[in-house]
Formats: sequence, structure tokens, C-alpha cells
Amino acid sequence: MIHAADVLRRYMKFVLASLGCISICPSAAAQTYTTMSWEEYARHSDMYRWPYILNIYTSHGGLFYFGVSHSHDPQNEQFSEIEALWKQFHPEIALNEGNTPNVDNKTRNEAIQDGGDPGLVSYLAAHDNVKVESMDPPLAEEVAETP
Repeated sequence: MIHAADVLRRYMKFVLASLGCISICPSAAAQTYTTMSWEEYARHSDMYRWPYILNIYTSHGGLFYFGVSHSHDPQNEQFSEIEALWKQFHPEIALNEGNTPNVDNKTRNEAIQDGGDPGLVSYLAAHDNVKVESMDPPLAEEVAETP
């Protein structure tokens, strides 16, 4: 049986690979790319805005990606925005970065304080009976693939 998370992962990889080809392939032979250092990023931080939002709809469903600035402060305005968007989107499955915190018997604020944004996603999912999975591979698999 194919799980919705597997389909979404394959779809996201396809979309990201396609977007990468669109932006990289025409000039890949002519240019070398380097990773921006944290210092370089900080000098140009006015060019990068949080949250990063990607919203894709097809006739078969949709993907709403909300990339946050990681925080454990329940008063951070991004958490209210996540909650409002959650209610609008009505997800059937939620994918988060990193682990999926246990939010049993926790309040909203406790879930955020203990688990940050994945804590809030887990909290919202638990209250709406939505399955949560990590987008990341299991840590053991990630470590095994590290050169």
C-alpha cells in the first residue's frame, strides 16, 4: 500500500528536481556554485524573508509548504499564522522537519516550548486527527549516507 507521505515525498522531490533543472541546467556548464557562508547570508538577510511559502495545487491535491524561522517562543507571530493557515488548508497529512514530538497532554504553548514548530504541527495534527511524518530520513540512514 502506498502512503500519502510517500506520494508527497516523491512529488516534492520531482518538483524540487524540476525547479532545480529549470534554474540550473541552462547555465550549469558555465558556472560553478558555492554554498553561501552564514556571514554572507547575514550581510544579505534583507533579501531573504521568513516564512518561505510554497503553495502548489493540482487536480489531485495540494502541497502547502511553510518554512519557518525556528523558534520555541509561543508568542512568536509565525505560530498564529501557522494556525490560521492550518485551518484554511485542512491538511490530510502533515510533514515536518526533524523529529515528530509527542504532544500528549500538552497545551499549545507547552508543545511549542518543548518542540518548536514541529511541536505546534504535532499539536494541531493531534487535535484534527491528522497523521504527522518527518520529511527527513531516519537519523541512522542519514548518518550512514554521510561521507
